[in-house]
Amino acid sequence: MTSPREFKSQLLAQLISGAIAPGTHLGETSLARDFSLARNSVRETLRELLTTHLVEFIPNRGFSVWQPTLDDMRDLYLARFHTEVRAAAQVTLATPLSHVRKAYEEFITSLGTNDPVAIVAADLNIHRQLVSLLGSYRIDAFFAGIVLQIRFLASTFELFERVYLSENYLHTQHTVMFDALASGDARRAADTVGQIVIDDQNTMRLLAERRLSEERQ
Repeated sequence: MTSPREFKSQLLAQLISGAIAPGTHLGETSLARDFSLARNSVRETLRELLTTHLVEFIPNRGFSVWQPTLDDMRDLYLARFHTEVRAAAQVTLATPLSHVRKAYEEFITSLGTNDPVAIVAADLNIHRQLVSLLGSYRIDAFFAGIVLQIRFLASTFELFERVYLSENYLHTQHTVMFDALASGDARRAADTVGQIVIDDQNTMRLLAERRLSEERQ
């Protein structure tokens, strides 16, 4: 029998990996049966997942998987841009970058796995460590939510299968980013990070538009 905590963890992992398609109805009865849980426990877990924005509740229909729009994507990347650029803009030669360096090295290692889920997690961890330089647990918590939704978008629009794994796209990006941060030049770091976020947004938007076009055909 699955515990509510295990159910939440497993369902969240399925959402992030793209195993459950956007817009999919999350039936309480079927989930309770599949995970050997009481329906009340399933409902409570789904309510908790509403805070991640990966699950939505629609009156008279129930719970379903978030179906992101282009406007949602724009808002997420706008939040990323301002948060990450602000963090990068305060670097100096005295800024401790050990956590950013470790995350960068773990990302390089993850490339050898050819596992899109592991790679996207390692990639975005670099950005989380960058934001942590602001020294605010509130901003860290806010940005963790942004990262979760970006991971969902990456799986939904097959970012890594279509772009990254074939072109080593993000490897080059993050090498350039880390070098800019390590330079201690705040302006260079902020400009570099800002451009990377903009490039990521443009790539994601193009993939989203292509996906929507394919679905209409």
